[in-house]
Amino acid sequence: MQNTAVIIKFRLTLRLFTLKTMTNKSTAGDFDLAELEALTHGDKSLLNELIELFIEQTSIQLNNLDNAVQNGNYELIRTITHSLKSSYLLIGFGKKELILNLEQIAKNPKQQSKKEIQKILLQLKKETVKVIKQMEKSL
Repeated sequence: MQNTAVIIKFRLTLRLFTLKTMTNKSTAGDFDLAELEALTHGDKSLLNELIELFIEQTSIQLNNLDNAVQNGNYELIRTITHSLKSSYLLIGFGKKELILNLEQIAKNPKQQSKKEIQKILLQLKKETVKVIKQMEKSL
């Protein structure tokens, strides 16, 4: 029950936060938890739960995104990237242009889009692995 409440709160927070961060510049580092820390009001336990949730859900969604790219399912690519966008923005992901580019390409697919998406997805995965490793150290 508590886990469900955390997930609901996380999703609502993501929706509100996305509007605020869409115009902000990327951070210099790989990620910046300042906004997430502010949203959790310094509650370290809640912050750790949200970080763990990000790690778990992002890994699943990146696998689903990889499958959608392999199958050329642009609608699913768009849906997954739209969902991921909120999560990445909430953690202050320093390379948010990767997820934004993926979503944009999937909205307007072209002949070369699959190759473009594969290239960007590979970069996104590499950057995400770095962020997750850093996050795990902070838990």
